[in-house]
Amino acid sequence: MEKPFHILIVDDDIDQIKLLEVTLQKVKYETLSARNGMQALELAISNKFDLILLDVGMPGMDGFEVCKRLKEMPDVADAPVMFLTAMDGISDIVNGFKFGAVDYITKPFYAWELLARVNTHLKFKRSRELVQEKISQIKENEKEIELLNEKLKKVEAEIKTLKALNSARATGDKKKDQKEGDTGHESWIEL
Repeated sequence: MEKPFHILIVDDDIDQIKLLEVTLQKVKYETLSARNGMQALELAISNKFDLILLDVGMPGMDGFEVCKRLKEMPDVADAPVMFLTAMDGISDIVNGFKFGAVDYITKPFYAWELLARVNTHLKFKRSRELVQEKISQIKENEKEIELLNEKLKKVEAEIKTLKALNSARATGDKKKDQKEGDTGHESWIEL
C-alpha cells in the first residue's frame, strides 16, 4: 500500500485553508496548514511534504519569497509548489514560474480542476522518485559489478599463473622423463 501524500497549504485566509483541507482530505490527502510564510518555512523544515499549495498575497513574506526560500532548502526543493492565488496578472503568473512553481491556479478555483492538477503533480513527483531510486540501484549494481570484475581479474591472473606453473612443471617432467628414458635406452643398447 502506497503512503498517503502530504500537502502543505499556505494561505493567510482561514476560510480558504478550511475549504482546501476539506477538498483535499476527501480524496485522502493528508494536509497541514500555515497562515504565513515564516510558519510555512518552519513546517517545511520539520515535515516532509509531497506538494505545497501557496498563496502569493500574504502579509509579511509574500508567496514568491516563500517559494524562493523553499527551493533553496535541500530537503524541500523537490516538493512541487503550486501557487493558488487571486493575483491573476501575467507578470504574477510568470513570476510564479520564475521562482520555481510548477503550476499557478487563480482564485476562485474549481475543486475538480485543483484536484486534477494536484494529482498530476503528485504523480510526476512519485515518478521522479521512482526514477531516482532506479538510478541509485543501477549505480549500486555498477559498483558491485566493478568489484566483481576486479575479483575476476585477480582470479584470471591466478589461473594464468597456475597454468604457467603447471606448464613449466609438465615441461620439466617431460625433460626429466626424456633424460631418464634416454639413459635407460642407452643402457639397454649397451647391454
